[in-house]
Amino acid sequence: MNYHFVFLFLVSFIFCINSQKAIPLNYYKNDLNGHYYQVVNQTLNPILATEYCSKQTYNNKKGYIATFTSEEEWNWAWSNGINMPGSWISGSDVPKTGVWHWSIGAPEELQPWYNLYFDKCYTFCLFGSVEPNLIEGEHWIHTSGSLTFPYLNNNGINAVINNVVCEYGGLEEPFVPSSPTSGSTIIVSNLGGYDIPTLSITFTGRDGTTSNFQAINIEQINSTHAYATIGTGQGKYYVMVSDGKGKKLEQNQLWHYELPYVGGVFPAFNKGGIATITGANFGIDASKISLTLGYASPVACENVKIIQENEAFTCTLAADLTDKFLPITILVSGSKFVSYKAAVYYPSNNLYYSGFVSSSTFITSMNNYSSSLRIDGQIGTIGVFDSKELFDFMNKVLPVPSTNTPWLLWQNARYDPATKGWFYLAGPKKDLPLTLYYTNVVGDQNTWSANSRFIINMNDLSIQAFSGSASTFTQFGGYAPTFPEVITHMVSPAGGKVDLKIDNYGTVFSTIKVLYRGLELPFERDYINGELDVIVPAGFGGPDEINVIVDNLQTPAKTQFIEYSGPEITNINRVPTTGGKVTIDGKYFSNTLDNTILNFGGVACSNLAYSEQYSQLTCDLVPGSGSLTVSLTIAAKSTAYNYQYQNPTVSSANNIPNVGSLVTVTGTNFGSNKDDISISIGSYTCSNVVIVTDHQKITCSAPVGTPGTYGLVVTVKGLPSTAFSVYYFASGLSTVQNGVDLDINGQDLPNASELAIKIGQVDISSNCVGSGSKLVCTNLPLQLTSGSLAITKGSDIYPPISVVLNPYITSISNDLLDTLEDSVITINGRYFETTTNQIQNTIQILNENGIAFASNKVNRVSSEVIALTINGGYGKDHELLVQVDTRKSNTLGYSFYPPELSTVEQIGAKIIVTGNNFTTDSEVTTLTFNSEKQELVSIKTNEIIFNLDGLSKNGQVYVEVGNQKSNTLQLDIRPSLSSVSPNIIPMNGPTVITIVGNYLNSKDANGQDISIEFFYQLTTEEDSPKEKLDNCQEISVDEESKLYTFTCDMVSGYGYYSISASSTSPDQTLETNTISNLSYESPIVGLSTSLYQNEGGNVTIGASNFNIKYTQVFIGGKECTNPIEVENKSKIQCYFSADVEISNKDDSLTIEVISAKLSGSNNGFVYSLLYDCLNNCSSNGDCDKKTGNCICHQGFIGKDCSNIQPNSSSSSMDSSSSENNLPPPFVDEDGTTIFPGTKINFTVSISHLRELDIENNHVKALKLSTIKWVERNSTGNHYYYKGTFENDPAIFELDIRYFETEQVIEFGGEKLTMPENSIKYQVSVSQWSFATKFNTLQTIYHSKTNKVSVFNCEEIVSTTEVGTNQFQINTGNGYLSAKFSSRMIIDDSKYSKTEISTLDQADPLYNDFTNVTSSKSNEYHVLTSMNSPFFQSKVILDPSFSSFFRIEEKTECGSSSKWKLAVIISLSVAGGTSVAVASFFVYKSKVMKKKALDSISMS
Repeated sequence: MNYHFVFLFLVSFIFCINSQKAIPLNYYKNDLNGHYYQVVNQTLNPILATEYCSKQTYNNKKGYIATFTSEEEWNWAWSNGINMPGSWISGSDVPKTGVWHWSIGAPEELQPWYNLYFDKCYTFCLFGSVEPNLIEGEHWIHTSGSLTFPYLNNNGINAVINNVVCEYGGLEEPFVPSSPTSGSTIIVSNLGGYDIPTLSITFTGRDGTTSNFQAINIEQINSTHAYATIGTGQGKYYVMVSDGKGKKLEQNQLWHYELPYVGGVFPAFNKGGIATITGANFGIDASKISLTLGYASPVACENVKIIQENEAFTCTLAADLTDKFLPITILVSGSKFVSYKAAVYYPSNNLYYSGFVSSSTFITSMNNYSSSLRIDGQIGTIGVFDSKELFDFMNKVLPVPSTNTPWLLWQNARYDPATKGWFYLAGPKKDLPLTLYYTNVVGDQNTWSANSRFIINMNDLSIQAFSGSASTFTQFGGYAPTFPEVITHMVSPAGGKVDLKIDNYGTVFSTIKVLYRGLELPFERDYINGELDVIVPAGFGGPDEINVIVDNLQTPAKTQFIEYSGPEITNINRVPTTGGKVTIDGKYFSNTLDNTILNFGGVACSNLAYSEQYSQLTCDLVPGSGSLTVSLTIAAKSTAYNYQYQNPTVSSANNIPNVGSLVTVTGTNFGSNKDDISISIGSYTCSNVVIVTDHQKITCSAPVGTPGTYGLVVTVKGLPSTAFSVYYFASGLSTVQNGVDLDINGQDLPNASELAIKIGQVDISSNCVGSGSKLVCTNLPLQLTSGSLAITKGSDIYPPISVVLNPYITSISNDLLDTLEDSVITINGRYFETTTNQIQNTIQILNENGIAFASNKVNRVSSEVIALTINGGYGKDHELLVQVDTRKSNTLGYSFYPPELSTVEQIGAKIIVTGNNFTTDSEVTTLTFNSEKQELVSIKTNEIIFNLDGLSKNGQVYVEVGNQKSNTLQLDIRPSLSSVSPNIIPMNGPTVITIVGNYLNSKDANGQDISIEFFYQLTTEEDSPKEKLDNCQEISVDEESKLYTFTCDMVSGYGYYSISASSTSPDQTLETNTISNLSYESPIVGLSTSLYQNEGGNVTIGASNFNIKYTQVFIGGKECTNPIEVENKSKIQCYFSADVEISNKDDSLTIEVISAKLSGSNNGFVYSLLYDCLNNCSSNGDCDKKTGNCICHQGFIGKDCSNIQPNSSSSSMDSSSSENNLPPPFVDEDGTTIFPGTKINFTVSISHLRELDIENNHVKALKLSTIKWVERNSTGNHYYYKGTFENDPAIFELDIRYFETEQVIEFGGEKLTMPENSIKYQVSVSQWSFATKFNTLQTIYHSKTNKVSVFNCEEIVSTTEVGTNQFQINTGNGYLSAKFSSRMIIDDSKYSKTEISTLDQADPLYNDFTNVTSSKSNEYHVLTSMNSPFFQSKVILDPSFSSFFRIEEKTECGSSSKWKLAVIISLSVAGGTSVAVASFFVYKSKVMKKKALDSISMS
């Protein structure tokens, strides 16, 4: 973000300054990120400064030139004097000027920081006016400004900067770059030492309003880098990187989404006008976006409405703009951006305009600034005031420059001295006539030329020819979209993405179409790189033209093209000369045979097929040999490949007599054309090649040779075999073994019938026929073994030659074997010799890999039979041969039974496949499900187990063991539910519930539909039906956790319920598991009305979340019968017998409400208290225990009937009787209530709140005299006061009501009688901070009167009497009686028994009252305490106080007296409430009564 008006912005976050900050010489730790910072006082160029920091270390942390990536980090550095002016810091725009990134060596190295051309800041940017600029060579950043207002400048390598700021920390820890609010895939670096497969990246919101989230799709790139996907979001976070092995960041690091970026603006200027803001990183939550316009008199733009997520929104001006429209200050979830250079839309010509305080020449402004600036997809050009309306518009828009100097803007204008006319100099209207708007001229107009360049001063609309530096005025638009170059883009026939570099492709609101081959292609806009990322479909051929239409303007024809790449062959497997299946691998193939032509040496390959679309073909190649050219043509584009059949191999060849002989060679890949074959034996050429068996057996004539060993090589069309050892031997005879038969070769051999032929001692004469060059001996005797061949004819004896017979296998007894049990096969053949030429032989059976079977598995029965035990195994086409000493037989093949599947069964995520002929070897066993090989959990010979992942689909299963494939079975997966949330829901629905589970895909592996349905069942009633849930929607599929997430609407209900689901495929319906024990909200039980014990009756209980049909109520464990709903279903009324016994009758009973098997309880019922009367009514009256009042006998009066009634013949009266029409008391400004007179006062107040621990030790105390009232209000006879204490969280509340007539009220379910002319107080204490939950709170009441009073000439000492929840202070002139409710309310949810105690006179609280300990004082003080147990939030107390007094009827001693009932005062605070006893009354009006109440407790 480019803050050209930096001093304006800085005010928003700099609050105080020490203008004498010194250079910090020490290392400063920033607790926000755990990094250390150091200002180094050295004059270095920026390259050496960067290098210097990179060579430093501190606290085991490697250094680098400091990066300031957040406003918080900058402010911290400023407060510590670190970012003082004149210090190099990180930042460079090499190699592309104007595109700034973080310097090499930092954790953020090469990450984007600021783009001048878009005025886009990615993290935090605080540049000064005209900074950063495009001055050549100024590629590095340093701090500038002042200590009060530091900011950033760019500068060149030769700038004299005296300091460099080094930072330590971060290089050793992972770096997580920021992301656009629309989400992106980022690359996390510095992950050395982390277990990347278990990596977790967690983001925690910093402001308490943003939701926490985790990065997903983490994919390892290498040992230090990984991809991670950041979802859509906005705002500031802490990021924590950790892995599954416990490694994590030392502390949370600051992280935020990219800052909001303002590109184009549709302005408004008057209240109610709607402005449109476009750009990026606005997020999707309009409530998190705030905006102000202008600076000097900013106006809020309210009612934000997002019209294009992350990119555009509208807002409504809250007032008329009296300032400029710019700058725009925008906050998105705390991330701030101030835009001074936003391009503003001018509706009269559909162009955008912006101003840039560039301090640049005209050429620099036009070529380096305007032409490089962008608004969305539009390039800029130098602007011009071509109308008064445009000037007026820009005058309302452009901000005031920081120096308060006028805007001096270069103009896109060329002057023609000949016509004295104006023309557009550049842009879409170049060389067209121009009406330039100005009002006066500076300088001599006669000096103007066509080469003059002009500025307009916006303050006075003057124009002048100018050659110095001024500011840049840029317009955007007016051009048709254009491609910057003619280019052909190559695309795979499978389709792909093409990055179209394009200019002038509109704004976020433009209609853009990309057309290719008559199709409109999808794309994404990349404004920063100036391109459209276009998705090209699959296809062939080209090149074909691609066009872009932007708002009906089209790119020039034939400037960019798409061409599909031609095929390329990378590999073809080599097959034997007998031919076979070939696989052609490569790229850019087709997906159809319709346009595919494949030839091998000009011959088409049969059974051509695509095994992998676009990359792999297979076909059957005809027999052949040598090399040939392969031609592949895809849609008229061809490629060639040099292919070779397999080289020939030699497996056997006979030895050769030195006189030469016929050589028989066996092997493979000899082909079928003898002219293609040449055979060499060492340096000898074996001529006259004859093919005996195509591809496998050939003969040739060996010339005379010198005895010795030679290498026999068969070459077929230039492809040689590996040399096979043969030798020339000195003999005129030679033999060739053909299986079990023997050919004897020689020269001019007589007819066999004339010869005696022996091998060893066995005569084979009768078995041989032929003459001349060959004798053929067949059906040789079974006793024949290797030995010396002796041929005689009469007396002619041929030189004997040694005949060594090779073993030969004719058959095996069984070629299909069991996979588990051992199989014994019989190998039938010849020449399984134990000795040869008297030398003991070793007989072995070799497998196809040349490995011998164990000797204990081989049993030679005879020279013709060997029994072989073969262990159970797998696979087909195994081979074996017999090796006698070093001589090997031919090979024969055998196979094991192929695998066979019987069943496939699902148990949760586990799949059990049963069958036969499996193997326990995981190296050769694979199980394929849905065309993907599975990771096997367990392998047995008849059972294979694998696990599904949560996203698996229905499909087919087969097993491959070695090279054998089983039959295929269909697996339909039973879905599984893992959770339902919330597990407790409101009774009144519908309520959206979230259901998470596995295998809930709506398609199977073949794309067929599967119906997924969800059901609920209310379980309060047995056999209730399952019902289908409505409005079920798939919300997400988590690739990492393999879970599907659905939401459904759960209906209203009660009690418990369960959730299940079903999956219906074309074949069957599978039901899931059931998630049970889900419930609606349990009953919430409040407080109850009271009954006297053993006096049954209806009680009313506060309750919610119940269904009366299924509701039972119990009090103290006994049912409260006949429950019904009352008071709009907010309470339950039921009959309670009130006969539950408790140890203490003042304790509470538990109320339990059970509704639909859900229960809630509360200790909310107490019995009404039976009170003891004071002094047992002095034996002069009867005690009404329900009220605690005495009913005095005739002749007695008073609260305790202790006073003799004057004129005792009058009727009896209880303690509450009084005379009517008593006036209200007078209460002065101190809160003291006074009845006019001088004899005696009663004063009552709450003096203290005190906390006691479990041993009654004092913890803390608050004086009520120090309270500060924060709220007072009154309505009629009802008054409310609220107060707080300094340095303590406690809150004290007082609720006062005045009763003119007697009324019955209720407190905590207990009915209380308020007499006429009485005042009622209710006291609550909240937010009391208990030291422990075992402590109690004392509410201390201070009562004061005279210690000694005179009545009827008699001095009477004041006394105190204490009863049940009441006490009385007696004096000669009257008494003060206090009575308390039997209960107090704790935390609005339960009752606690009221406990009253009188404090001992030694209590230190008595010291707070003047003269309390003085023996000369006539003051009588009593401190009484109400003890409250521990409470979480609040306790409510309900005391009442009443005063009775006598008036002497005569002034002389002995006169009779009358009792008068004064106003009943429940309590007063701080100053106290007094009741004065006097010998006369002064009657006051109702106005006095109100004045009294207004002043109570305000002292």
